[in-house]
Amino acid sequence: MGWHVVVNAISFGNVMYDTDDLSAIRGASWAMLAICDNLAAALRAALGNGFTVEEVSAGASRAHLCVKAQDPSATEAMLQQTLDEVLSGGNASANGAFNEAEPGLASLLPHLVFSRSVDADEATARRSCAIAQYQMMDVALPAMVDKAQSKARLEQDAKDKGTGRSDPSRAMQLADEGQPCTKDRVRPIFRLGWRAARNDETTSQPMRDVPVSASFFARHEFGRTGRRPRFYKSQAGIGLETCCSLADSFEEIVEKPPPGLPVTVRNKMCVLYMDGNAFGRIRQDWLANESGDAAGFSRAISGTRKALLKGLVDYFCEDGQEGWLRVCPQKKYLENGKQRTMPALRFETLMWGADESVFVFPGWAYPAVMSKLAQLLDDPQCGRITMPDDSTRTLSYAIGVAIGHYKTPIRAMKALAGQLADSAKARAKALAKNNGGELQSLVDAMVLGGIDLPVRPLVAERRAIHGLDEEKQQIIFNMPLAQLPAIMQRLEAIRGEAGNRDAGVPRAKLASILQQAINEGQLGDRSPDVLAELGALLESREGGARSDLQDTLFGWCEDAPLAPLVHLMALWNMLGTMPLPQALPQEEASS
Repeated sequence: MGWHVVVNAISFGNVMYDTDDLSAIRGASWAMLAICDNLAAALRAALGNGFTVEEVSAGASRAHLCVKAQDPSATEAMLQQTLDEVLSGGNASANGAFNEAEPGLASLLPHLVFSRSVDADEATARRSCAIAQYQMMDVALPAMVDKAQSKARLEQDAKDKGTGRSDPSRAMQLADEGQPCTKDRVRPIFRLGWRAARNDETTSQPMRDVPVSASFFARHEFGRTGRRPRFYKSQAGIGLETCCSLADSFEEIVEKPPPGLPVTVRNKMCVLYMDGNAFGRIRQDWLANESGDAAGFSRAISGTRKALLKGLVDYFCEDGQEGWLRVCPQKKYLENGKQRTMPALRFETLMWGADESVFVFPGWAYPAVMSKLAQLLDDPQCGRITMPDDSTRTLSYAIGVAIGHYKTPIRAMKALAGQLADSAKARAKALAKNNGGELQSLVDAMVLGGIDLPVRPLVAERRAIHGLDEEKQQIIFNMPLAQLPAIMQRLEAIRGEAGNRDAGVPRAKLASILQQAINEGQLGDRSPDVLAELGALLESREGGARSDLQDTLFGWCEDAPLAPLVHLMALWNMLGTMPLPQALPQEEASS
C-alpha cells in the first residue's frame, strides 16, 4: 500500500511578514525551507520500521513524499495522524531528525502553518493540499498563556548567561496587563528578546529585556545573524564566513550610503519578488517524457536556482563593491558579543523557492542589480534546464520590484511587489500570444516617494496618476529583462552625469513634456506633437543625450513610444549612482 504526501507552508503574512525584524523574517523563511527539505527523514523516523519514505521533490515551502507500508493494517488515517504530529512538533522522533539536520529547527514547528494532504493518487493529493490551503484559517488565534508560567519563563530568561542588565519587571507587568508582543503586536508575551544597547557611538552591548511572544522569539533565534551564512553555504555553496557578514536589520542594508547620492535615494530599499512563468507546464512536459520523473525535475530546477543565488551573492562580494553593495556596520557587536570584523552584505534573501524568491537590497543599486540579474538568467546554468530528451527549456520570471523607504512595513512592500509581478506575468502572457507561446522575463517596478504606500490598488493608482487603462499600464510599465542592461545604459546616457548641469537633458523639461502628455491623455498613444517636442529637446543636447528614446532598443513599447520617458523620470535619481556590471565574456556567458 502506498500514498502520496504533499505539504505546503502557508500564511506567510502572519508567520513571516508580521514583523519588520529581519532576523525573525529570515528565521521563518529558512525554517520553512529546512522543514520541507528534511520532512522525509523526519517522517521516516516517526513511522519507524515497516514503512519506506522517499522524497519526490522538496524546496522552499513545498514537499512531496511517497510513503509505502509493508504492514497491510496500515491506513491512510494513521499516516495522516502521524503527519499531523510531525508538523506540529508533537513527535519526539521526528523532532530529533529535524534538529539533527538543523539545530533548533523543531522549535519552529508550533509557530508555522502547513496545509497537508495524504492520498493514494498523486493528482488528488496535490489538489487536496491546495484546497486545504484556502480552507484553513489564515492563522491560528494565539492561545492565552498562563500568567504564572509566563512569569517563570521571563524570570529564567533574565538570568540566562550572556545577558546584560536585564530586568524582567516591565515585561511581567505588560504580560499581566494582557499586552501583546512588542514585535508582532498580536501574540501574548512569553519570552525576553534581545536588543543592542548602545554603549557609545561605535559599540553596543547585548541586552535581553524586550517582551516578545514565543513565536517571535523562536523565529528570531533561528534566523539570527551569526548562523545565517549556513543558509548560503547549503543553498549555493558560498562560504561567507571568510569574507562577509550579514545585515542585522533593514536599516543596516542602507546605512552609511556612498557619498554623493541624492537625498531621496539614500534611505530607499528594493523588495524584489520573482515568480516563475509556467513552471507547472514545464514540469508536466518533463513528466510526459519516458525517462522523466518528478525527482529529476526537482533536481534540475534546484541546480538553476542555486546557480542564480550564487551569482547574485558573488556579485555583492566582488572587489570594488565596498560602500555600494557592502557596508562596515555602525553596530560593532553581534548578539553573542563577538566583535564584527567584516563588512556586511547589503543583501538578504527573504524567500527562496523553486519558482518564487524575494530579495532585498539598496534602492541605489536597482539599475546595477537588475542588469546583473539579466546577465545571470542569460547564462544557461541559471536560466535554462535540459529536459530528459536533451532538449532545453528557457526559464522566465515575472518580476516585481517595490522601491521605498526602509521603514515602510515589509509586509506592505512584499504585497506591492507581488502586485507588480502579477502585472509582469499578465503582460508576458499577452505577448506570448503573438510569440508562439514563449513567455519572457519582464520587470515592473514602482518607486515610492515616502514611507507610505498607495492606498488604492496598483491599477487604480496608476490610472489616477497617469490616466491609463490596465492594458496600457502593462505595456508601459513592464520592461524586458533581457534588454534591461542596454536600456539602463541608454537611460543613463540621456540623464547625464549627476550634478553636472551641462551634461544630459534637463529634468524639468522632460518632466514638463511627460506631464503634458498625461494632461492631454496621450501618454499611451503616438502623439506627433509630444514626440516632436521630445525629439527636438534630445537633439539639442550633446554626447549620449542625442540618443533617441524611440529607437529600436526600446522595442518593447512600440505601441506606447513615451514609455521610456516614464521610466527615465521614475528612476532619475538612481541612474548613474553606481557602476553597472561589466558584460560577461561571450564564452563565459554561454558555458
